[in-house]
Amino acid sequence: MLTKNRVFILVLIAISLLIATMLVTTNIFSENKNENDNYDIAVHYISNEFEMKHYTEVLQTDDYHVGVPDSFNGIESNKDINIYNSSKNFIYKNSEKSMIITLAISKNNDNQSEWISASGYNPKLHNFKGGAWGYEDNLPETAIFTYVVGSEGYTLTISGLSKNDTDGSITLNELALFTQELTNKLKENNG
Repeated sequence: MLTKNRVFILVLIAISLLIATMLVTTNIFSENKNENDNYDIAVHYISNEFEMKHYTEVLQTDDYHVGVPDSFNGIESNKDINIYNSSKNFIYKNSEKSMIITLAISKNNDNQSEWISASGYNPKLHNFKGGAWGYEDNLPETAIFTYVVGSEGYTLTISGLSKNDTDGSITLNELALFTQELTNKLKENNG
């Protein structure tokens, strides 16, 4: 009788562990699905509805991907869920201000919105005669700045560049305005 009770208890424990594992797994998949839904909603909104005054999105429905190596410093490409299946690129032109904005949106599993990074190059600061970082004749007089913003289910990498903006002020201002408009519209549209 004692052995039957032990077997019965072990079976109950095994069933409880199985049910708990299934609930946790279902919850994880459900969270990932919701985050991926946010990515899909955001891509759909950007592709079909987002507009910024004086900017034209040039790719329209065409897919454009920047090539990446299959392996880089030990990071292997996942063939099932690779960068080409989990990201989308957009290119916006503003001829009035000689500006180009590139936008890449990629899936992530984060549960919060946050600034991830910002970087930039200002030719008047980083490449001028007598400057702290030296001067090279053959470098372009192009300002470029990049913002990386994470949201629930996706990451936005937004870069602005302009060839006629040697002090970087126009590029940085346009990038900030574009980023603010895009993130506000995505938030309003639940993306």
